Amino acid sequence: MGAAIVGLAVAGAILLAAWPAQGAEPPVCIDAETREQARVLMLAGIDQALREHAVKMFNVWMKDPAKQPQRANAGMRSALVAYSGARAAAQRWTPPACSSATE
Repeated sequence: MGAAIVGLAVAGAILLAAWPAQGAEPPVCIDAETREQARVLMLAGIDQALREHAVKMFNVWMKDPAKQPQRANAGMRSALVAYSGARAAAQRWTPPACSSATE
């Protein structure tokens, strides 16, 4: 459950970075190495959240076999939609690079 929350937080942060609000302050600049390191961490968190969700779906199936595997399939379908969207957003994420004057 904790990983699902972390995964949602990561996905939320990615979405907020991808679609800034009107009148928002400009995003903080980062160098290319830091940007790629952050992207790797975001992708790893998204992967981990999906892995933990799959475990949760199977644990629920073992405890309550009613209407399975349909319920597990529905839960995984929703997770895969979120996973795909979060990975795509992480790949598109491009905070501004710092110029030598702003570093």
